[in-house]
Amino acid sequence: MTPGRFTRLAPLEEARGHVVGGAPIGTSPGSALPALRTAAVEVRELVRASGAPSGVATRDLVTQPHPTVYGLFRAARSPAPWLWLTDRMLVVCWQDGGRTRTLVWGPSDHELDDTPAMRRMRDRLPVPSRFVRTVHGTVLGQLRALGIDPRDVDHVVFDHLHTQDLRRLLGTTGPAADLDCPTRVDPWFPNATLLVQRAEWESVRQPHPLQSPWYRPESYVDLPEERIDVLDGDRLLGPGVALVCTPGHTLGNQSLVLHTDAGVQVVSGNGILAEAWAPASSDLPGLQQHTNEAGPAPHAPGRAHSARSRAALARHRPVSRLIGHRVEQS
Repeated sequence: MTPGRFTRLAPLEEARGHVVGGAPIGTSPGSALPALRTAAVEVRELVRASGAPSGVATRDLVTQPHPTVYGLFRAARSPAPWLWLTDRMLVVCWQDGGRTRTLVWGPSDHELDDTPAMRRMRDRLPVPSRFVRTVHGTVLGQLRALGIDPRDVDHVVFDHLHTQDLRRLLGTTGPAADLDCPTRVDPWFPNATLLVQRAEWESVRQPHPLQSPWYRPESYVDLPEERIDVLDGDRLLGPGVALVCTPGHTLGNQSLVLHTDAGVQVVSGNGILAEAWAPASSDLPGLQQHTNEAGPAPHAPGRAHSARSRAALARHRPVSRLIGHRVEQS
């Protein structure tokens, strides 16, 4: 494991009272919220003050059906059982001491997403998945379209590692019979390290029974240890580029924070559409109803604030490609 070499972002960690995955220090989730909201603003300003990346680009990889309840939980009013989720790869470049650093976020090897959970979902489809699954491009093909040599990629990052098979991305130290590699797997990114939160990495190696259908721990056994950079908490990677812990979907879930021309943006797999972050201000009837039925939170916006929030959502939809997934209702 390579040692962490990035700048620690302290505000959110101090507000939580502990590093995610570690022992909590005598504070309830509800009582931590005010401090977390204040700390989030501090982190935003730290990222903004650090500068900006030299380039950000997104490319679609694959669109395939997922159960509607996975995307909208109990808020969905549509009887349609499926929504179409588009996985996106995001490429970020920044300058570091005279050289360009390149980070690839979410480079899912979708040809190998064969976890038990994914197989069950495909078995429930009314038709073979090839008829409802659209491949927009491969990881390497989309990078070539951007003019990026895979050898120049420094960091590979995911929000979490559900369904991810990293063997072709990072290579292996041993054979992989299912990939027809009798000695070892050659890496797509020979000079890149995986940036992963310790809580996520430990979950992959020994998953909880409720999480195990989404992981393939056997595919992680022969990954080269020197290519894994385990992080303990929030880190500033470069000018205008940071990773922050956002536990929820998994304990080790993390989000990418970017200072762009449109402001400080967050890329997260914890929410799959813009309205999920402000459901009381959404134009989606199901989200509005679910919010009303769940009861107002102590910080619920008033009518005037909701109108401003809806306007903000409308303004941000043109740059919503920074969201890690796109959702289409069937």
